Amino acid sequence: MLILFVFLLILMMPSVAYAWGPLTHFYLGHQVLALGASVVPIGIYNLIRKFKNDFLYGNISADIIIGKRFQAFEKSSHNWNVGIKLLKAARTEQRKSFAYGYLTHLAADTVAHNYYIPKFLAMTNLTHSILEVKADSIIDKEYRYMVRNIDKLVQLRNDVFLEKFLERLFLSFKTNKKIFKGVLLLSRFSHIISVINFVDKRLPNGVTAEEIFDFQSKSLVMMLELLRDGEISSVFKKDPMGRVHIKPFNKPI
Repeated sequence: MLILFVFLLILMMPSVAYAWGPLTHFYLGHQVLALGASVVPIGIYNLIRKFKNDFLYGNISADIIIGKRFQAFEKSSHNWNVGIKLLKAARTEQRKSFAYGYLTHLAADTVAHNYYIPKFLAMTNLTHSILEVKADSIIDKEYRYMVRNIDKLVQLRNDVFLEKFLERLFLSFKTNKKIFKGVLLLSRFSHIISVINFVDKRLPNGVTAEEIFDFQSKSLVMMLELLRDGEISSVFKKDPMGRVHIKPFNKPI
């Protein structure tokens, strides 16, 4: 109960909220697997297809650490260097697939943090959390079932790998993971009518499902570009945390 209480408090703090929610990241990871064959280099594509669960888990686990915005940028889990170190340190195909998922998560967040969140925060006094729930609420229900059933062995082997590269801030990795499980659980209820009504009442009229899908499509383009172009990808020039664009809006409701 204490973990859940802490999670609910943290969720309403814009300085530690996410960009895309876990369902959106999970959905985007699936889209890479579905559409990437003609874009992604065959070796990488075959790898992430073969170990798709590791890739998909990488796409959501970049948000495990709570309090990223209180960390120095070079120590943040949303620093490109962390993702690159993961990939270079990966000695198994499973870990490489996970690292590619982690990097594509950051690529997706370059759109969410630099364009989606700032655009609508400029229109309203909302925290990131409301916008995150809105984005997750339009994801098809099949992904809600799939994210619930992520293999525990896949999670464990990648958590052990990931923990070596992340610097925790307030809480242990284990506690961060428990809170993150709460985030995953609550994200599965973002489509419930009462939740949608609560969110919509606090959103400007301009936030439509079509517009969110447009931003999600732009995220997908960034993810595919990163896998296609590797180290020379232009996405590495973009900040996954969107510090310049979001900083003016980091205030409570």
